Amino acid sequence: MEYALGLIQAAQTALHTTLHQKTETEFAGPCPKCGGTDRFIVFLDGKPRYWCRGCKYSGFLDALLSLTEEDKAKFNEDSRLLTIERAKLQEAALVAMSGCTDHLTYYAELLKRPDKIAYWTSEGISMQSIHQYKLGWCSRCVTDLEERASFTIPVFRDNKLIDIQHRLEGAQAGDKYRPHRKNLPKKPLYNSDLAQSVSTGVVVEGAKKAIVIGQLGFNTVAIFGKESFDASTFETIRHWDPLYIALDPDAMSSSVMIAKLLGPHSRVVKTVLKIDDFVAKHGAGKHDILTLLKYSRRI
Repeated sequence: MEYALGLIQAAQTALHTTLHQKTETEFAGPCPKCGGTDRFIVFLDGKPRYWCRGCKYSGFLDALLSLTEEDKAKFNEDSRLLTIERAKLQEAALVAMSGCTDHLTYYAELLKRPDKIAYWTSEGISMQSIHQYKLGWCSRCVTDLEERASFTIPVFRDNKLIDIQHRLEGAQAGDKYRPHRKNLPKKPLYNSDLAQSVSTGVVVEGAKKAIVIGQLGFNTVAIFGKESFDASTFETIRHWDPLYIALDPDAMSSSVMIAKLLGPHSRVVKTVLKIDDFVAKHGAGKHDILTLLKYSRRI
């Protein structure tokens, strides 16, 4: 696997950045275009590539480094071995999460801090939801390079804890979130355990939005970013009819893509505000959300 790691050294030079290892197949650092601390990610699984969570600067290492066919063959073998190793580490990380109770510690810490509770309530989340979802506050996020404080949202699948999402205090857009542990696999839909028991609902972008819209009586699940999905993400809600897709205003292309993945029973909702801001900052209620859904469209 030395060859693949050598690519990282070459990529750092070519991209004028410094990368640190996040997982067996991911390296992160400041973006050469827009800065930050670890928003710029180089992936070594599959085709080696780079991408910035902030400005979306992206590309492939083979083009950047002018790799020969021999280089590519060496990398492909290293990538195969790294992918096997990553799967083992992901399984171990999930096992560790299954016995984790840190979310309860963060929840207890939050309840001691009225100033931190005020953040959640200012975002439109009620005390009832804070208790129901065990939202919390962490004084030091260990997966953040700067170890900043964070607001926490536990993520469950099949009633098992699979991650705790850390929303960093004071972080810039595109660089807000950290996982609870390294090597955790991609998260499914937030609130996915709801899916099997209902027949219709709304897909939003971000767990916080799912909670806010859910408070109004809508069955709501969330993706963890406008590009954080593939066809398998939506297996648990394919039976929903109708299925409303209400992502952020800058994510219309992703909404359309999801609608195409899910078929004719899906509807795209055109939003001019983030849907939780519409509620929390502009006073929208259930009737207003129903009106948005009414004017959704098929793709």
